[in-house]
Amino acid sequence: MKKSNIKLNPFVIIVVLAFIFVYLFEKGQGDRMRYSLTQLQNQYDNILAENDDLDYKITKVLSQEHINTVIRDKKLIHPDTKSIVVIE
Repeated sequence: MKKSNIKLNPFVIIVVLAFIFVYLFEKGQGDRMRYSLTQLQNQYDNILAENDDLDYKITKVLSQEHINTVIRDKKLIHPDTKSIVVIE
């Protein structure tokens, strides 16, 4: 059996190792970026849902039915038009 006399150039080994390192680093960066993107998407979805909820609450508070209920509950009365004074 003959022994193989293959000599590896140290420069080639360094370049191959550098490529492997860069590949693994970039793969890790991609994974971290996808994780961050998922977190931001979830945060965005939560903010949209909260915004929709607040829009609903604002609409409910400003609705005429709600205003009439508050007037009735607080036993408020509409002022007489003669008693309204406009100050400019």
